[in-house]
Amino acid sequence: MTILSNKHVTIIAEMANAHDGNFLKAKEIIAAAADANADIIKFQKFTANELLTKDHEKFDEFKKLEMSNLEWKKIIKLSKQKNLKVIFDIFSIKTAKEVLGFSNIDGIKIHTSDTINPKLLKFLSNQKISILLSTGGSTFNEIDEAIKILNKTPKEIILLHGFQSYPTKLKETNLLRLNQLRKKFQKPIGLMDHISGDSELSVMIPLIAVGMGVNIIEKHINIDRSKKGTDSQAALNVDEFKNLTKKLYFN
Repeated sequence: MTILSNKHVTIIAEMANAHDGNFLKAKEIIAAAADANADIIKFQKFTANELLTKDHEKFDEFKKLEMSNLEWKKIIKLSKQKNLKVIFDIFSIKTAKEVLGFSNIDGIKIHTSDTINPKLLKFLSNQKISILLSTGGSTFNEIDEAIKILNKTPKEIILLHGFQSYPTKLKETNLLRLNQLRKKFQKPIGLMDHISGDSELSVMIPLIAVGMGVNIIEKHINIDRSKKGTDSQAALNVDEFKNLTKKLYFN
């Protein structure tokens, strides 16, 4: 199974937590991603309890972002009806099991912080699903070890580069690392771009990356960035996202 397009660079519309825990808002963003011609929509599944202690200042904020498994099943169904492939960010073995229990999942993304999580990697090594491995904050030795573990069962492994700051400054993008990743690991590579959505660079950087041979571009999508909701800093509005896909598909 592959999530890569054989016609053009594959484009991931990342919803992340732009839904703000609201199912109807998630539904609206799914429709927007399809309208903007994305190939894949990506979600984040987590619980506040697995990420934060209850006395953390952001615990209640994260709690409000949670969605029930019933809602997630409906969201997946809606995405498939829009001909979007579905990928989930996961942050624990528990949520990985829940995601893998859903039908019609196309891939799982591993956060950079879990590149050195052997328990999670070993669990996923037994799965045949496509894996996107974030590499932005990882050393080559850490990436190499993660790939060795995941390869226990043959599967598609895609390496994603991106500096995890919101928004990312131009000097922090370090696009030269794309060539280093390709040469070192001989795997498909992609760019997770977090340049500010209101900057012209938010389109230019992905285009440059495609010129460098990436297989995947991942961008956040939002209905209205000006409302400054969750995960809005690096997001493109629907018309902006559509402009990007048009350039990536046809130029």
